[in-house]
Amino acid sequence: AFFTQSMELSAMAALLPRIALGGMMIAGVLIICVPGHSANTDGYITGKEMFRELIVPAAILFGCGMLFRVLGFYICSFLIMALLGFYEEYLENGRLQRPTVCRSLLRALAVSGLLYVVFAVFLRLPTPEGILGF
Repeated sequence: AFFTQSMELSAMAALLPRIALGGMMIAGVLIICVPGHSANTDGYITGKEMFRELIVPAAILFGCGMLFRVLGFYICSFLIMALLGFYEEYLENGRLQRPTVCRSLLRALAVSGLLYVVFAVFLRLPTPEGILGF
C-alpha cells in the first residue's frame, strides 16, 4: 500500500518514502535470514520460538498494514509500536505490567509525534490519511 501511494507523488516527493520502504524491506530480510537467538544450546530455533519471535510480530505488522488506509499512517505507526512493545513485555515477563505498558504507550506516542513533525511539518510530504484526517 505504501509503495502504490508513493507512485502518485512527484519524483522528488516520492524519494524519501521509497528510501524508507527500501530500508524496511532490507531490514525485514535481514531479520529473517540472520540466525536468531535461541534458548537451545544447539543454536537452532524451534517451531515454538519461530512462532513467538517471527510469526506473531509479522501478524501484528500485517494486521496494521491491512488497516493502513482506514486509520492512516500516524495511527498505524502508533499501533505498531505500542503493540510490539506490549508483546515484547509479554515475552520477557509472561504478563503485562502497568509501568511498562505506560512506557510503551508514551514511546509510541513520542515516535509517532516525531514522525508527524518530520513528515508533515518539516518535509511537507503527504502521508496516507485515515478516518481522523491525519
